[in-house]
Parts: sequence; structure tokens; C-alpha cells
Amino acid sequence: MSEEKHRTQTGQKGIVGALGGYLRWDIASGLRAYIVGFTGINFSGQRIVVDIWPHGGRQSGDEELDGRRLKSIGLIAPLGTRMTIMTAATPDNWEVLPWRCIQVLEGHTFDSVQFPGFVGAQVPDLDFVDSPSALRTDPDFNITYPQVERFEDGEGWTFGRVGAMTLKTNIRSIRVDKV
Repeated sequence: MSEEKHRTQTGQKGIVGALGGYLRWDIASGLRAYIVGFTGINFSGQRIVVDIWPHGGRQSGDEELDGRRLKSIGLIAPLGTRMTIMTAATPDNWEVLPWRCIQVLEGHTFDSVQFPGFVGAQVPDLDFVDSPSALRTDPDFNITYPQVERFEDGEGWTFGRVGAMTLKTNIRSIRVDKV
């Protein structure tokens, strides 16, 4: 994606901002979406909504989304929108560390009640796969999301790479763009 169509933002505020916590954002222009993050699995704990604006910016409420506390997440957006959550803090060699892509694709969404006219995909536990409309992770059926070596090889509504660290509480970057 070209430089003029992509904008990178680094937020330094947040729940652990004073301790060095941050989340790097890479947002493509022309998108309208909502990211809803939670500090607990199964969409529990503190809820933080981030509005993604078409000019490539974002806006949170009173608190910034903090990747060191993030355990479950939802992407509410038009079909063809994707979000990649990464444990890498920089865009260099991010694919060698754990990451996960969540895509809003036809047949793999739910209708948003809170944001009428939008559909979404959600992940009740960042480290496991459930249906894109699941409200709770199934503790008896914990399997990881489909694994790929390279981002370009990914298929379906979610895929990524696992590693030595979990995604829960280790997210350092979020990219939002079109499929």
C-alpha cells in the first residue's frame, strides 16, 4: 500500500503509558470501522472502543486501547476489512513473531447491534479459534487459529502465526486495512 494511502500512528497514552506501554497503529485511509477490545477473555473486563475514521485516523474514549491488557477483540466493519494484531513493536520482520489476522468476510460475520449497518468478526480469546460470532471461547475445544508462514499465504476469516509468547497481553501493533 502506498505511503499516501497509509498512515502510521503511535499512541503513547494508555493504562500503562507511564510504564512504557504503547500500541503502534497502522491504519489505511478510506476505512470506517470500530475495534472493541476487552481486558478479559470472553469479552469481559474493561471495554474500550476505538473508532477508525476514513482519513486514516482513530479516536478512543477516555482510555486508549492497551495491548498489554488486551485478551479479546472484535472488529466491526464493512465486508472486506481486516485487522492484524502483532506482538512486534515495529513493522520490520513482524512476521517472525506471533500475530493474527481477523477479516470481515461474507459468511463469517455477525450483524452488529451496537453499530447498526455494520457487520463484524470477533475473537473471545486471542490465542484460540472460535466462530467469528462466538461470545465465549469453548474451553473443551481450545485449538489455535490456522497457521501460515507468510501473511500472503493466509486464507479464511482468521489466520496467523504462534510463537513462544501468547497474543494475550502482548499486542504491540495493530494494522487495519482492506483485504
